[in-house]
Amino acid sequence: MGKSCHIYHTFIAAQAWDGVRAIGIMLNQLVRGTFLAGFSRQPPLFVRREHTTQFQILTENLIQLQEDVISSVSQYMGQKPEKSSAGTTGVENSRASGPSVEEASEHHCL
Repeated sequence: MGKSCHIYHTFIAAQAWDGVRAIGIMLNQLVRGTFLAGFSRQPPLFVRREHTTQFQILTENLIQLQEDVISSVSQYMGQKPEKSSAGTTGVENSRASGPSVEEASEHHCL
């Protein structure tokens, strides 16, 4: 976290994608909360391996969405970092939904 930032062509695109991510965060938290409540009941509601696997996926998605939002903060602050030497666009590789290659690119932040 904090090693790269997302730069969008427009401020509105950054806001739109962060809004989509915020909805994803809320949905993941809601479902994850349901799993936590089921795990902590006596007897537990969720006891199969699939439940634990799904809980892990939800947690990883939540972390990725949060990192993606944090990665766009530099644009709101007016930071204009140089493009990474590899020329990669980082968001399309994330597990969570993100913008297309044309809309955002990954930069190294100071």
